[in-house]
Amino acid sequence: MRILVISFSDLRSDARVFRQLNALRRRHRVECVAYTDPGLPDVTVHVAQGRVPSYREKLKELPLLALRRYDAYERCFAHGDLRLPGVMPGGYDVVLCNDANALPYGFSVCGDAPVVFDAHEYSPRQYEDVWIWRLFFRPYKEWLCRTYLPRLGGMVTVSEGIAEAYARNFGVPQPQVVTNAADYVELSPSEMVPGKIRLVHHGICAPSRHIDRMLDTMVLLDDRFSLDLFLVPGPPRRYFDAMVSRAEALPRVRIRPPVPLRDVVSTLREYDGGMYILPPSNFNHAHALPNKFFDFVQARLMVAIGPSPEMGRLVRQHQLGVVGEDFSPEALAARLRELTPEQVRVYKENSHRAARELSSETNMAVLERVLEEAARGRSAGAIW
Repeated sequence: MRILVISFSDLRSDARVFRQLNALRRRHRVECVAYTDPGLPDVTVHVAQGRVPSYREKLKELPLLALRRYDAYERCFAHGDLRLPGVMPGGYDVVLCNDANALPYGFSVCGDAPVVFDAHEYSPRQYEDVWIWRLFFRPYKEWLCRTYLPRLGGMVTVSEGIAEAYARNFGVPQPQVVTNAADYVELSPSEMVPGKIRLVHHGICAPSRHIDRMLDTMVLLDDRFSLDLFLVPGPPRRYFDAMVSRAEALPRVRIRPPVPLRDVVSTLREYDGGMYILPPSNFNHAHALPNKFFDFVQARLMVAIGPSPEMGRLVRQHQLGVVGEDFSPEALAARLRELTPEQVRVYKENSHRAARELSSETNMAVLERVLEEAARGRSAGAIW
């Protein structure tokens, strides 16, 4: 098949889309619209130019959102005027749109080809904990879903809870689940350092990610524990700067520069446990099953998390580590303090045993089937 993948993101840090492209290029002719070229062989990338709006530009368009003039908003702001010479409207067997903001452009270039939607999150509630987003952008995201979801040839998303919400709220068949599982890597667990339990976290440093809770957890742990954080600064920058300042005051915490996607798992492998506390401050956080969880497994680490339902289910099912009673630093610290070196080794070995099952191999087969059946005009997975 000739597939056009659309993702208005930086593919050097967008692990989910990077995996899509890497898997699909092996059997299909793949083109991609994105803000950056990830450098994958056999993938033609059309780099979108000049449409990354500044904060001031976004504010200028709020009146259009307030007046519910969504067609005008699309034309002047949200990729509606995007023109890429290399993209051939109607020249594809199937178009794959990543995130709801890609749907208008995808339908503008698809011709007679079906459009498949990869909903990374539940779009209408993505930042519902931010009042300005709730007021202006939530109605717009709902409009996108009402307008485009009934016209899709297929749909996938990241977890069962999010799939159920799309089906329940927009009257569409329940999407297939394609988790954020990382590619399988042939590794063995690293050796532990006597008397030490080395914890690690990686990802975007923004208030919604609650890096501060992990720092608070470290204050409550004994000298066996250390924490390295590989952080990408997110908006607002002042939050990242505040976390750096706090970490400098904690002797067993280090802030490390981010590493390329291809090096994440090998870098994490040098630790003993991956840590993440993600309170359910919005709907998507409540149903989160993020990239980093699966990176921890591929790196053969123990997993230490708060009681997020989707992550907690897999931790308990495969005996991967510890789950706090609640999302407080005190709850996770209590579980970590109980650990013995032997328990940590067992959890790392359990990650090793679960690594293939929790890898992207099954996921990519699901995605490819959805695309192929959409291209043949059949219902994806017998539901679309």
